[in-house]
Amino acid sequence: MIFYSIKDSIKTVVGEVKNKIEVNSGIIIQSMTFTSKLFNNDFVDVTEYRLSNLKPIFHTSNNDQRFLTIVYGDTIHAIYRNVNDKRISNYAEAINNNLNYYESSVYQNIIRWLPLTDGYKKEFAIYNYDPNNRTGILNVKITDVISEKYQTKNSGVRDIWQVTEVYEGLETVHFIDKEDRKLWKQEVNGGKLVMVREE
Repeated sequence: MIFYSIKDSIKTVVGEVKNKIEVNSGIIIQSMTFTSKLFNNDFVDVTEYRLSNLKPIFHTSNNDQRFLTIVYGDTIHAIYRNVNDKRISNYAEAINNNLNYYESSVYQNIIRWLPLTDGYKKEFAIYNYDPNNRTGILNVKITDVISEKYQTKNSGVRDIWQVTEVYEGLETVHFIDKEDRKLWKQEVNGGKLVMVREE
C-alpha cells in the first residue's frame, strides 16, 4: 500500500507499507515493512499471536530511531533502545492473563476479520508500550460501519465496509472489501494521511 500525506489538496508520497501474514502451528506471524526515502533504513515490525484467541506472544520493531522487543505472558517484558542516545530501558508489568486484548501493532488487521454489518459497533482492548507516551491497556472503539462502493483501478467497483475506528482520539476510516476482506484504503486524521492499495 502506498502511504500519502495530503495538505492543501497536494498529495505527497511518504512511503510504501507491505504486510505479510502467515500461520504456522496455531501461531499467526505478521510482518510489516515500511519503506520511505525519508529514512535511511526500512521500518520492520514482526508480531506473533495465537490463532485461537488472537492474544499476543511476541513483538519486535526496528527502525532508525529505536529498537523494541516485547514478550507477552503473565508478565509483559519490554526492552527499548534509543538509537540516538544509546539509552536502554527495561520494562516489566504484571497483567491479568484472563484479560482479552490485542497487540497495538495488529489490531487494525483484526478489524478486517470482525463480523462487520451496517451499524456494527464494538469496543476492545489493546496493549501498547511506548516509553515516550502512554503504556498499558488502551481502548479502541469502532464507532460506525456502513455499506459503500469503492472504485478500484483494475478490479472494478467493489462492495465495501466503510469502518470508522477511534484510538486515543485519532480517527481512522478503513475501506474493507466485503467479499475477501481486502483493505483497499485507509484515511487517517480526516484524510490528512492516506494509504491506498495499488493495483
